Amino acid sequence: MATGQAVRGDKLWRSAALIVLCGLVYYFSYDHGRQSIRQEAVRETTNQRQEIFRLQSALLECTRLAAEAAGPPQNPLNLRAGQSRIIFSGRLVVTLLQVENTARRARVQLNFIEAGRLISEELPLGGSLRFSLGGHDWTLVVVSLGLSTAELHLLERQNDL
Repeated sequence: MATGQAVRGDKLWRSAALIVLCGLVYYFSYDHGRQSIRQEAVRETTNQRQEIFRLQSALLECTRLAAEAAGPPQNPLNLRAGQSRIIFSGRLVVTLLQVENTARRARVQLNFIEAGRLISEELPLGGSLRFSLGGHDWTLVVVSLGLSTAELHLLERQNDL
């Protein structure tokens, strides 16, 4: 009977060892799978961020090229005193500093962003301000004046004018 009990005890220990071994294999494979999923998620997030950045850069470049191709604003610049408008893809800021309605004059300022240059002029109704930007010659004309507003038109000058 002693051998029967030894065999039974041996089977019991083997079974327990097998269960513990299966548990360890399950735990380590589960842990490895969890780490693998976490690493994949981090890698995917990084790839998505890079793709988003690439697409944003491409969109900004397309917007810039479209704005340059369009040239100057097609609509008149209607400004209130103290108001500014950014044109030419952010290369020029036009500001209406002041309107003197009784004298029929407008004080206009041009801020050339890339050159870091300011031009301020007091223009009468119908008066114009000439400047060059991007290899082209332009004229800013005061078309109409209100109490505190002015309508300005931007015209491209031809070389013979």
